[in-house]
Amino acid sequence: MVPTDPRILIADDDDDLRQAVRDLLEDQQFIVVGEAVDGADAVTKAIALDPDVILIDLRMPDVDGIEATRRIKARLPMVQIVMLSAYGDPGLISAAENAGVYAYLVKGCPAELIRHVLTSAFSFKVGLVQRQTEGRSAEPTDLG
Repeated sequence: MVPTDPRILIADDDDDLRQAVRDLLEDQQFIVVGEAVDGADAVTKAIALDPDVILIDLRMPDVDGIEATRRIKARLPMVQIVMLSAYGDPGLISAAENAGVYAYLVKGCPAELIRHVLTSAFSFKVGLVQRQTEGRSAEPTDLG
C-alpha cells in the first residue's frame, strides 16, 4: 500500500521557525511526525521515526544540516531531505547536494514552493520504494 500523506520530520534550532513550519505543513495535510532541535537530534529522530521527508536547517549546533544529511542518508537511503537555509551561497548548496539533499531552499521562499518541493520529494521517495519492491519481485528464486 502506498502512503498518500507525506510524513515529515522538521529539524531546526529556532523554536519559532519550527512551530511556524509545523503549522504551515499541517495546514497543507502533511503529517509532522517529529521535530528535532539540532543535527544530532535529527539523526536520532530520523532513525526512530523513519519519515518520508526531512526538512532540515543548514546551520545548527553540534551537528550541522550537511553532516546530519550524510549520517541520515547512510542509514536511511530512501528518505528525502530538503534543506531550508538562510544562506544561498553556491558552495553551501553544492556541499548539501553532495551530502544527498533532494533540494535546497532559501528561507523566505514562498510557502507554496516549500509545499511543492516536499510533495515532489515524497513522490520521488514513493517511486524509489516502488522500483525497489518491483526489482525484488522480479528476482529469480532458488527452488532447489
